[in-house]
Order: sequence, then C-alpha cells, then structure tokens
Amino acid sequence: MLAIALAAALSTATPDATRLPEGTWCYALTATKDGASQVVGHTFQSLERTTHAGKPAIEIVVHQRMGAKFDMRDVFVLDAKTLRPFEVTNTRFGKPHVRDVYAGTGVTEMRWDDAGKETTSNKPLAKPVWEGNLFGLMFAALPLRAGDEYAIPFFQYDKGEGTFDIKVTGERDIDTPLGKRHAIVLQAGPTGSQAEYLIGAKPRIELGYTAGPFGQALAPSCAAFEAATK
Repeated sequence: MLAIALAAALSTATPDATRLPEGTWCYALTATKDGASQVVGHTFQSLERTTHAGKPAIEIVVHQRMGAKFDMRDVFVLDAKTLRPFEVTNTRFGKPHVRDVYAGTGVTEMRWDDAGKETTSNKPLAKPVWEGNLFGLMFAALPLRAGDEYAIPFFQYDKGEGTFDIKVTGERDIDTPLGKRHAIVLQAGPTGSQAEYLIGAKPRIELGYTAGPFGQALAPSCAAFEAATK
C-alpha cells in the first residue's frame, strides 16, 4: 500500500518555477548521419522574472533557427510558481503565426495565415494544462528524484491536448563548453515520442537532448546564434 501511495504522489508532482534560474543560454542543433554529426542550427533560450496582469510571472523565450529553412520564436508568459501558461506567442521568420491566451478552462487562439489574415477561435480544455511547446525548462522545474515518473497534461496549438511522459532514468557527469556538469537524465516528451534530456542538477537548466539522429547541446556562448540571425 505504501508503494502504491508513493507512486501516486510522484505522478501528481507539478513543476515548480522557483527551481529555475534567470539567465540566457544558447545551444547548437545537430544532425547525425553515417556516424558523423554536424551543426545544422542554433537555439537561443532565456528566462526572466516579470509580472503579468499584476501577478508574478516568468517570461521564457525560445528561438530556433536553421539557416533559411526554419526560424521559429516562442515567447511564453507563465505563472512564476507553477509555470502554468498565461499566454504564448509564436512567430515564424519574424511574422506572427499563433497567439494563445489561457484563461480558466479554455484557450483563446489567434492565428495568422501567410497573407497576414487573422482568425480567432475559442478552444475548451478538459483539465488544467501546461504549454505544449515548452520542453526542457518545464522538465527542469520538476522534482526529478531518482526513479520518478510524471504525467504532465499539456495543450499545443497544433496537437491540442496531450500528455508529457517523463521518467528520471539516472545521473551522469558530462563535458560541456562551459565545463563539466552533473546531469539528471530523463526520458521525456509527448506520449509516444520520447527523447533523452540532460538537465543540470545545479543550476537547473537544460544541457541538451537527443532524439534519434537529432540533438541539441549547450553552446559556449550565443555568438553562433547571433551570427545566424544577422
């Protein structure tokens, strides 16, 4: 009975944004083919504490760029404690694509087509959710004790409602451009689409992930990202 109760308690653990530090980090996006890896893009990520409608909030920016092929920027405004979303704005190549505003049991969604025409719709939610476009930092806000497993409900503007399945599989020391880091190892992602995530034990930041032939690894600075966006 104790084991069952413990498992239930772990499954209901929620993200705690106070575990996350403020800061800016950049990453190299890589692809591996025939055993050789190459850098194919760059990611910028930042976290800043702010307010939203008079409430303590966190603003997270994630900007991914892969040359002329892909350019996507998400700005998340989230509750400063729970990371539950207030709103998210998604742009593609600098143009507005989707804006989701969360309130109560639904999402008001604005979309823009290639010609810039806006449409608005209201989407009900079956349960409280987290933002489905936010991965590493959301995972980093969980307790992440050895052996923990979590099921975190999300909403994502293209996929609708779903679940992040997260399992803490171990720990290991890794070498990064910023020195050796102790990493918590996760198998995490939407149900049926798992990747290995490396989360820094201290500070709690995303160190990288591997998903099949693709991956992301911490960069020594944001110089490569800044050069790619000029």
